[in-house]
Amino acid sequence: MKKVLLSLSMLALAMGVDAQKVKGSDTVLPLSQKVAESYMKENKKATVTVTGGGTGVGISSLMAGTT
Repeated sequence: MKKVLLSLSMLALAMGVDAQKVKGSDTVLPLSQKVAESYMKENKKATVTVTGGGTGVGISSLMAGTT
């Protein structure tokens, strides 16, 4: 599940979305932050917000349409 959400986020970024919010698993949070920082460094217009809080936060945010 974590890999799917991360993959979907990266796909959205690759499609030219300028702002992206990633919420969820604390397990992959450090990796997600590094990938987001690297992406924003290469793509100056892009904004990626990475938030942990656990899988429940990620799923709730996805259902609420905030991520």
